[in-house]
Amino acid sequence: MLQKAKEEQEEIFKRRPSMQKGLTFQEIRQMEYLSKVFDETMRMASLFLCIFREAKVDVNINGYLMPKGCKVLVWNRGLHMDPENYPSPQVFSPSRWDNQRPKAGSFIPFKAGTRICPAADLVKLQTFIFLHYFLLNYKLERVNPRGRTQYFRTPSPVDNCLAKVTRLP
Repeated sequence: MLQKAKEEQEEIFKRRPSMQKGLTFQEIRQMEYLSKVFDETMRMASLFLCIFREAKVDVNINGYLMPKGCKVLVWNRGLHMDPENYPSPQVFSPSRWDNQRPKAGSFIPFKAGTRICPAADLVKLQTFIFLHYFLLNYKLERVNPRGRTQYFRTPSPVDNCLAKVTRLP
C-alpha cells in the first residue's frame, strides 16, 4: 500500500514540467490512490468520536421514540465500522473506495450538515502536500511490521507504530 502511494507520487513528479516549483492543485486532484488511503484512514480513525444533535420533531427509530428536544448522540465509530456500510470493517482497505460512494450519513469523518468542520478540505489538502513530499523524500520502515492492533475507541497499533524514517538520497 505504501509502495503504491509512493509510485503514484513519483508518476505525478515525473509528469511535472522541469521549470515548475511545487505542487499544483491539478496534481493534487490526480492523487486518486492517496485520496482512497486518506478516506480509509478517516473511516477507521475519525477525528471526531461522536456528533451531538437535538431531535427537532418526534422521531420513531426501530420502535424507540425520540421525543422532540431529545439529545441524540451519533457515534461515528458505529457508522464507520458497521459491516452493513463497509464489509470487513476492521480491515484497512483503500480499494473499498474504488467506484463506491458511501451511503448518505455513513461516512462523516469531519461531522456533517451545517456543523461540518470548516477546515475539512484544508486538512485534506495539507495532508496530501505533506505525504507527497514525504513519500518522495523519505523511507518509512515499521520496527515491528507484524505488531498487534487494539480497537478501543479507534484502531491503533499496540506498539504505537514505532518506525524508522530515513531520508532518501
